[in-house]
Amino acid sequence: MTWKIDIRHMWLIVIPIAGLTVAAVNIFLRHGLPADPIPRFAALQKAGMPAEAEKALEQALDRDPENLYLNYRYINNHFDITGTRDDAQLTRRYEDLTKDEETADLGNYGLGLIESRKNNYDAAWSFYQLVFNRRQKYLNNSLGYVLMNRQRYDEAETYFQREIELDANIEGAVSNLVNIYQKQRNWKKLTQLARDDKTGRFIGTGIRRYIAFRSGAIARYAYLMFFEPLRQARITGIAAALLICLTWFVFFWRVDIFEQEPIAFCLTALVLGGLSTFFVFPLGDALYAWDAVRLNGQGLNDLIYTILHIGVVEEAVKLAPVFLIVLFTRQVNEPVDLIIYGSLSALGFATVENVLYFTSYGLNIAYTRFLSSTVLHMSMTGFVCYCWAKARYIRVRSPVWAIGLGFLLASVAHGLYDYFLLGPFKFGLMSWAILAYLAIAFGRMINNSLNFSPFFQERPARYERLSNYSLMFSTAVVLLVLGFVYDNFFLATDLADRRLWSLASSTVLTVLVVFTSLGDFKLSLGTLVPLFKK
Repeated sequence: MTWKIDIRHMWLIVIPIAGLTVAAVNIFLRHGLPADPIPRFAALQKAGMPAEAEKALEQALDRDPENLYLNYRYINNHFDITGTRDDAQLTRRYEDLTKDEETADLGNYGLGLIESRKNNYDAAWSFYQLVFNRRQKYLNNSLGYVLMNRQRYDEAETYFQREIELDANIEGAVSNLVNIYQKQRNWKKLTQLARDDKTGRFIGTGIRRYIAFRSGAIARYAYLMFFEPLRQARITGIAAALLICLTWFVFFWRVDIFEQEPIAFCLTALVLGGLSTFFVFPLGDALYAWDAVRLNGQGLNDLIYTILHIGVVEEAVKLAPVFLIVLFTRQVNEPVDLIIYGSLSALGFATVENVLYFTSYGLNIAYTRFLSSTVLHMSMTGFVCYCWAKARYIRVRSPVWAIGLGFLLASVAHGLYDYFLLGPFKFGLMSWAILAYLAIAFGRMINNSLNFSPFFQERPARYERLSNYSLMFSTAVVLLVLGFVYDNFFLATDLADRRLWSLASSTVLTVLVVFTSLGDFKLSLGTLVPLFKK
């Protein structure tokens, strides 16, 4: 019997290659964490392992116990540990330092920082006042931070400026000043901070872009809008983002089995969606100029921000390319076309977003971005387009109301997903539930739209293209191994092994939900399955 290798058999090639790659790295390219505890701490912290990072810092402090920088990092890292941590032992360490006159300043500052991290600002202030050396690095910034959280902004500003004058923790002081000026909407001082040679390099792109927006500096704004975000993009991050993009592009090309959309128009939707990513900035800046809402840890405020500034803005720019295609072409002639063009626009958006994320956080997040964020973007824009397609082809009624309702629901779902990740009540399980439900609904949208195609055939020649388990599974494996290789070279082989198996095991349920929802479709003419049912 003969058979040919195609997409359905891709996993038979990918799995052995992936296994050989992991084995080869472990045998021939194996290396451990740095012996020096400070670089080892940096690697462990980057790997998101603060408990192990704390042990490395303890070794460094054993060699240099009075190093202010190490103590500052040690305390802050300690409070990054989730779950069980020994705060009492940490406090005793710095209480012991206060008993010696030579280390009393370090001890009192450490106790103040501990209380500040616990949000006990009165106790923190009392300990900071016991520090004799008022020029000590971090001290004035920490004093200002206490006052800022007491909403005594003018006094806090004085301390932050003092920290900058001392050439101490300039980055931290600038960050806190930006926070104050934003709360006060003091754009004049924020502009001065950005233009100062000493402090300007610590001002983020978003702040510099908003200053250009307010001042009407069009050329400057255009540069910060289009070029600055991609200026530091790495070829490896671009390649990983394009692999994810290619996988989903092929997926949509394959499921469009009745009346195939021209690849030129599909690419147009994809490119326009990618370009739409950059228009989040002017929309967001205009919205911020109007209401100045931003994340601040308060429940209702953060909910408004995630729905309005993230959900509404991002869903709007992703939908715009679909309107352009519908208005200026005659390509949309079956329900699935709207979903495909909407999903491809969202895919273009997600691809540019992935490049930015991989630049900032590395390739070890590519696997989860493939399964979660990219699917989320496509499903939410797909939902708006499904409501549109349903009104246009299935249950004919005003598409305006259908699009409006779909857009509202997609924006709220998008906002809630981010709210449970970014807001004060971090509840990742709820974000996962939203993703899972949207993935299931997305599969039903595609299936329903194919069931109502005017070109429907019971068993078309391309029917086998509806099965894409192998395509998605193969890409997932490649991205897992890519993250493993990245971790091996930038962290250590043991950490890469641990993260590989941890990530693979912890995402089994996500893989099952996404793959079973989108991996295959069973068609039945005129069948309409409700999107949200058990």
